[in-house]
Amino acid sequence: MSWLTRISIANRWVTLLIALAIIIGSIFATLQLKTELIPDIELPYAVVFGIHQGYSPEEVMTRISKPAEDEIQRVGGLKHIESTSMEGTGFVFATFEYGTDMDAAEREIQQRVEANSDLRDLVQSGGELYVGRISFEMMPLVWVTVSSDTGMSGAQLRSVAEDLVDKVSVVEGILQEETPFMKPVEIEGGEENVLVIPKANAMNDYGIPVSWLVSTLKAQSEYGSLQDVRDAPLLSNSALRVDDVADVVAPVPTSYTNGAPSVSIIWRKDPEANTVDGANAILAKIEEFETSEDSTGVDVTVVMDQSDYIERSINDLTRNAIIGIVLAGIIVVIFLWAIRASLIVTVSIPISIVIAFLLMYAFDVTINILTLGALAIAVGRIVDNSIVSLENIYRHLRRGEGFRQATIDGIKEIAMPITSATIATVAIFIPLVVVGGLVGEMFRPFALTVTFALLASLVVALMLVPPLASWIGKRKVSFEGADNWYTRGYTRVLRWSLGHRAITLLITAGLFVASIFILPLLGTSFLTTGGEKMVSVEIPMPVGKDQDLVEKIGEV
Repeated sequence: MSWLTRISIANRWVTLLIALAIIIGSIFATLQLKTELIPDIELPYAVVFGIHQGYSPEEVMTRISKPAEDEIQRVGGLKHIESTSMEGTGFVFATFEYGTDMDAAEREIQQRVEANSDLRDLVQSGGELYVGRISFEMMPLVWVTVSSDTGMSGAQLRSVAEDLVDKVSVVEGILQEETPFMKPVEIEGGEENVLVIPKANAMNDYGIPVSWLVSTLKAQSEYGSLQDVRDAPLLSNSALRVDDVADVVAPVPTSYTNGAPSVSIIWRKDPEANTVDGANAILAKIEEFETSEDSTGVDVTVVMDQSDYIERSINDLTRNAIIGIVLAGIIVVIFLWAIRASLIVTVSIPISIVIAFLLMYAFDVTINILTLGALAIAVGRIVDNSIVSLENIYRHLRRGEGFRQATIDGIKEIAMPITSATIATVAIFIPLVVVGGLVGEMFRPFALTVTFALLASLVVALMLVPPLASWIGKRKVSFEGADNWYTRGYTRVLRWSLGHRAITLLITAGLFVASIFILPLLGTSFLTTGGEKMVSVEIPMPVGKDQDLVEKIGEV
């Protein structure tokens, strides 16, 4: 690999200009990278959903579930099928092998179910049939609630929420295609229905059937208040009111925010959109709405924002990278006692990172919590190659060799070792690239990102560090030499270890065995729970529980 160094030294300024062009291109590619919470994974799940009122579970199985299963089984890449048949509804869930083109699989399933005679009869007889997929786009991009401290009704809050949705609809990146399983925007709340509970004894005494009560309630398209519902006269007997034969219960809001009734709005992301850009654009429109007259007396609370966690992760990585750069520079100064050398080493860290971003852009790898974690890990490793290269060049310079000869001889001695060490480290991550299933889909970008960063650091150490070393090569090189404090300390420890080999090996074996026994005490999980400060509490209520009690619990 030393031939790379020969080329870079022979064409020093050309090498530096090419490196500058690559750095500028890498910065541009970094700005174009998609940022999202998790890797862009195509889940291998497809569903067929059939509805026909009046079908018994047996009819659903024979006329919906079984025909759908037969058609899905003919699609390539299928792993297994599960189906559920209940009264009026059939649900078929198909799992495919990871790596299957799910767009093509969905189209083929759609074509096959449409051509099936039983399923075609289902639609022609008034039933409904849907084909769709399960994806991470179902996760909310931004989730907010609209509430009021001025006593606005649920219907008024919903009207405000709909107005806000209209204003945000111009934002790019919001999911456009609606499916039976996923809507681009969801508004929940503000449409709670009044509960009318017939009084069995009263209806029997007056001889009023339930159908008369239903007809009375449907006679008006809307009511101004709960009292209007109670005072509505029965169509069959105008002397009686609804309140005489039924209890009219006020609706209970489905959601509360800070103790006040609210309406929820959920926006979902288009698969090709940038998570951070899309979320920030939505939040910008919300801020614009909050400053307008339409939001008077209205509070908009952000419950979930994917971009917030991503941006905090990016800030953490930036901080860690800066700390790593500073610490690397300090360590080089302490051990080599060469300030200019420390600057060369520290420069190699951001250069390696931005080149890794360029490769991520080329291979369509996004910025997410896993790739950011990979870069955070790589920061501590990518500096090693540059330090080894620079130190060996300086060692030859200290012997009195000229810059060109010292550089070529120094890199020739360490080119193969650092290349072997880098490739060996990269090889550790190869299983993550080739493993199948969800683990492979999740951690393949992680492995690729570490690989890109390490390979970039190797190229920087072999081609960019040598020309930069000329900055100090023409000046007097001063080192502490072989007789320095850390060399003397290490020599004493090494001599003791060689003089007490049995004890050294026993201590090493003891530490290894102890680490094995500690392993069961460590927790294991597929992914960490993250740093989100959110707690979810679910309280199932018995059927028929007093509405006032339910409302009080919701407020709490």
